[in-house]
Amino acid sequence: MARGKQIEFQGLQGHSKAVEKAVLIFTVACIVFTIIAIQVVG
Repeated sequence: MARGKQIEFQGLQGHSKAVEKAVLIFTVACIVFTIIAIQVVG
């Protein structure tokens, strides 16, 4: 086991603004879908 080593992350350099926008849209779509599903079931 390498106890002295620590995992390093590159930060926000690994993705672009387009990926951020896509994830945001996907999150909002999931929230809307959940609200609609609750309204239909309830």
